[in-house]
Amino acid sequence: MAELKPCPFCGGKAILVPCDDEGNLHDAEYLKRPYSGIGYMIRHTHENNPNCPIAVYEVDGGIVGGVYIYDTPEEATEAWNRRADNG
Repeated sequence: MAELKPCPFCGGKAILVPCDDEGNLHDAEYLKRPYSGIGYMIRHTHENNPNCPIAVYEVDGGIVGGVYIYDTPEEATEAWNRRADNG
């Protein structure tokens, strides 16, 4: 699986977190016995990236991009890693 690129705004790290079909965040253990579907969201928290204009507070889930749920880790990675072509 490809790694997430650094944040284009602050250079900080983002991670993928599993969730269910309703957008409730779960840990990796949930993936072994999901009871309400599997999806993925991108977390980029203010606590770990305090100067980032797009980072979200952990108490609010730390999820960037609203509540968009990706079907696979690859789909989420591709969306985060996509950069505008300025050439």
